[in-house]
Amino acid sequence: MGKPLPDLIGDCYGFLTVLSFYGKTTGKRPEKLWMCECECGNTVKVRQGNLRSGHTQSCGCHMKRRIAETNKKHGMKHTSEYIAWQNMKGRCLNPNDKSYPRYGARGISVCNRWLDSFENFYLDMGAKPSSTHTLERVDFDKDYCPENCKWATYKEQNRNYSRNVYIEYDGRKMCLKDWADEVGLENSLLRYRIRAGWSIHQALFKPVK
Repeated sequence: MGKPLPDLIGDCYGFLTVLSFYGKTTGKRPEKLWMCECECGNTVKVRQGNLRSGHTQSCGCHMKRRIAETNKKHGMKHTSEYIAWQNMKGRCLNPNDKSYPRYGARGISVCNRWLDSFENFYLDMGAKPSSTHTLERVDFDKDYCPENCKWATYKEQNRNYSRNVYIEYDGRKMCLKDWADEVGLENSLLRYRIRAGWSIHQALFKPVK
């Protein structure tokens, strides 16, 4: 017999009040979902772990109010750095954000130093080197924080996606595309060789007929 379902109905977490049990998420590790009402009147589905940890405390409206207050202080509301900070928080904290399932729902959060302070974020990150740079996490599975973030070009970010294949050979570790560029092979051919079980040396250096 499974563990009894904890009764969170009526409990308050930040600006949310639990209304009812909604169901469970899909995947290898299903998690309980609760339908909650925000103090602004909106309803939102929230993971049980995010409620209890304090990760999600509103439908997203509270974050918008904080952002509006911050706008008055620094005068950088329309800069690309500010937009990057705003989008980062939305992905991690707002269940209604289209990117939330890949960030906040996956446990990715924003460090306390940056959470309520664009000034701290800008002090740590500095200005974007160019218009083609975007905010990147060095380790795809860790949070947004000074130690794990940098400004990167789209090309650099593409190499950091979790779906990339990394190859280690002769003491060097690079993503498959970088190896393919270096040895002069088509990306698709090198990927085929690796999947077919070729040794790393053969896959990289066997001439193409």
